[in-house]
Amino acid sequence: MKKLIASLALIMSFTLIFSACAKKTEANDKTSSAPVQKSDRTPSALEKAAGTYVSDKFTLILSASDESIADIIVKSPDASNPEGEIWWTMTGEFAQDTGEIKYADCVKSTRVNGDVVEQLYENGSGTFYYSAEKITWADNEEKIADGESFVLSESTADQ
Repeated sequence: MKKLIASLALIMSFTLIFSACAKKTEANDKTSSAPVQKSDRTPSALEKAAGTYVSDKFTLILSASDESIADIIVKSPDASNPEGEIWWTMTGEFAQDTGEIKYADCVKSTRVNGDVVEQLYENGSGTFYYSAEKITWADNEEKIADGESFVLSESTADQ
């Protein structure tokens, strides 16, 4: 009799487990077959401007954190280290009406393979001016880039 009760208890346990698994699988099937919603949102002017820009001395990478916040990295070869680069990283708000990106959080650093070797300064300020696939940079910290113009890289323009 004990064996019969133990067998019935075992069968009931398996039934409950399989029933729970079946319900979970059924629920997953329903959620995974839901149609994927595509965004009908038009990209902002900043999102359209995002890309890689080049000048004679620098490479500039512009990306959008959202519709109006620009993330910018400017790179240049490091004359004191053939394996290194100088990076200026900053964020700023993109003014849709003027194309200006003003920043006050620039960090200048030396890097090797993207890793910071030395931070040279922080809280640098300046302005980028965007117009028709061209960016002009005016920095207030070093004046190294005053009037430096960047054009959209051909590899970015093709995308």
